[in-house]
Amino acid sequence: LKQLCAREAYRPFFLVFPLIGAAALAGWVGGLRGHLALGPTDHAAAMIWGVLGLAVLGFLGTAYPRQNDATPPSPALLSGALALALVTTLAWAAAWMGAPTRGLVAALGATLWAGVWVWAARIAWGALRRRWDGTTTAVPLTLGADLAGWIEGGWGSDPRLGVALGADPYTFSGLA
Repeated sequence: LKQLCAREAYRPFFLVFPLIGAAALAGWVGGLRGHLALGPTDHAAAMIWGVLGLAVLGFLGTAYPRQNDATPPSPALLSGALALALVTTLAWAAAWMGAPTRGLVAALGATLWAGVWVWAARIAWGALRRRWDGTTTAVPLTLGADLAGWIEGGWGSDPRLGVALGADPYTFSGLA
């Protein structure tokens, strides 16, 4: 995994996100049939932060540093982010099966998205000090909104608001 991450950061993420998409789809079918404790908001969150989110993270891990003349993330950092995303997905699946892991899902996902936001903000800060670029500015703003959406979806009073906060920035920024 480290060699794969070292060559092109997007590859492991692009290998995993379709698998998570298939699991989210199977979970949705199980929820519709009443076999899993999965509602529309859970399905939307899995698609936004699990499927689309991992695709975006893979893209950002490769293109964002190149665009901004920054050092790409280390293979260890990428491996850790991917492992955290997979553990979050497993905790999600356990919650759908009735295990009391929703708090764990919220904490793990918040850790992952906060880490990615800090990483992107550091790259943006260095790049924007040299020259202005709208895309460089949009990435940390988008990731910050995604983090806010994750937090609202996991701990807030209205998970639907969290899903909206998570989905809209992708649409508006053109990252999707």
